[in-house]
Amino acid sequence: MLKTRLAQKPKDNGAPTLLFISGAALRVIDVTRIFKSKTLRGEKGGDVAKLFARHSKLEEHAQYVKRTRIGVAVGTPGRIGKLLCDTGEYYTMLVRSSTKLTIS
Repeated sequence: MLKTRLAQKPKDNGAPTLLFISGAALRVIDVTRIFKSKTLRGEKGGDVAKLFARHSKLEEHAQYVKRTRIGVAVGTPGRIGKLLCDTGEYYTMLVRSSTKLTIS
């Protein structure tokens, strides 16, 4: 079922189908590389967002999440937490009841 959902384009910007949280940035990079393969998410699947603090500012990530239909969001707990709660007047990333959460 998850593979089918990943192959579909998400309806809303900033509402990923799968939220993968890892404590290490190197693990985030490895997992992102795996999820970017076309065999998992197909040709029409949403983008894969790589969200961790190294080399990217919070504002850049917030703008990216607001304007992109994300299928999989992979990131560190600190950056994901800030995108869920602390980015200004309203929340940037949305967690719906259909979002799957994986913690590594």
